Amino acid sequence: MSIVSPQEAERPLIIALDLGTSSARAVVYDVLGRLVSGVGGRVEYRMATTQDGGVEMDAEELLDILCTVIDELLREASASLPDLATALCGVACCTFWHSLIGIGADGRAVTPLYNWNDTRSANDAAALAASPGAEWLHTQTGARPHASYYPAKIRWLRRTRPHLIARIARWASIGEYFYERLFGKAVCSVSMASGTGLFNPNSREWDAEVLKRLEIGPERLSPLAPAHEAMVGLRKQFAERWPVLKDIPWVPAIGDGAASNIGSGCTTAERVAINVGTSGAMRVCWKADAVSIPAGLWCYLADQDHFVMGGALSNGGDVFAW
Repeated sequence: MSIVSPQEAERPLIIALDLGTSSARAVVYDVLGRLVSGVGGRVEYRMATTQDGGVEMDAEELLDILCTVIDELLREASASLPDLATALCGVACCTFWHSLIGIGADGRAVTPLYNWNDTRSANDAAALAASPGAEWLHTQTGARPHASYYPAKIRWLRRTRPHLIARIARWASIGEYFYERLFGKAVCSVSMASGTGLFNPNSREWDAEVLKRLEIGPERLSPLAPAHEAMVGLRKQFAERWPVLKDIPWVPAIGDGAASNIGSGCTTAERVAINVGTSGAMRVCWKADAVSIPAGLWCYLADQDHFVMGGALSNGGDVFAW
């Protein structure tokens, strides 16, 4: 990665937000894709765990952390990048895939955020593998029945948390929830949708047949963001908090694994990205109209044009920390 000083950075500039499993970060890149040094924000956190395999966090707490990171970046930028208001052309965001939040009719979280490594729905994933079937679900969605994905999590919540289910109007990822709070509008990028287990990566749509078999109405999911759509016009409280960002386009969040491939230049079928973070993964990202999904690999999207395929093992980052 190339790093430049604020004075050397080529305008225009982009703010990049990254919400990971253990920290949230905000940095600035110039138009040549170089990291601008000395301008950024970072907050570390730890999700709550339970003895039965739960990994969760209060969605409002995570929202506050993201906002704090942006505050920190803008404080540093006021000294290092006094021209940020005129130089800034957009805000980009990536978050961890597979997070699930149940949202009420008022747009507020009803449930905690259930993280991708929450295993409490493992038995429900096994039941889904039997019916409607592991191979069928994998072929349709690029995701095998697994505790990480929405089908097993929603089935587990129906079985164990009926009092919450009755209050839930929609299911969403943390990226959708963050943007809905910022702009008052719910949209889901195809990248985030592709990591749910409810989306068909070849048709680029919520999979109607999968939703029907799992008894999840499409109205319970966020509308998909059109290709290249950006959101503009922060709600009053956030426009007043970040005046420099209020009329800047924000690109809907994409999966952090896809962003990892893009950031490392691995966006063709000839290059493989290997990442050792909270999980360890190998991913190939390439442009195609449609793909045949091999057994044993998951298949998501980076955007409307680029597939992301690979496999992962958990706890790579934990080994390093230990």
